[in-house]
Order: sequence, then structure tokens, then C-alpha cells
Amino acid sequence: AIGAHYLAFIMFYGMNQFGILAAILIAGGVLFAMFLPDNFSAGGWFTGLFLIVYALVIWGTVVPRLTKATVT
Repeated sequence: AIGAHYLAFIMFYGMNQFGILAAILIAGGVLFAMFLPDNFSAGGWFTGLFLIVYALVIWGTVVPRLTKATVT
């Protein structure tokens, strides 16, 4: 469920980079449910870690473009 709400960012805001995030979180949730159904916290840790890593990657790619756009 956590990955599916990023699909709205793609549809409503045109932010296609969230498609990768949504796909990985949805696939990870399905895989954790299939192979580790008794270990609920592993999915939460995976999600939290992946969201932090993804935020740092997006931040590292967007901030340089924004600073170039504002400097004239």
C-alpha cells in the first residue's frame, strides 16, 4: 500500500521518477509477503531504508538542476 500512493504523483503531477519508487516498493512488499510472511518488521525496515536512499538520490539530482536554474 505504501508504494501505490506514489502512483498519484505520476498521474496528477507528472513526476515520472516516482514510478521507479512505486514499482520497487510494490514489488518489495509482494516479495516480503510471499517469502517472509512471519517477519513483518523486515518489510518496514526495507521500506524505510529504501525511502531514505531514494530521497538522497533524488535530492542529489534535483538540487544541482535547481541551483543552475536560479543562477543567472
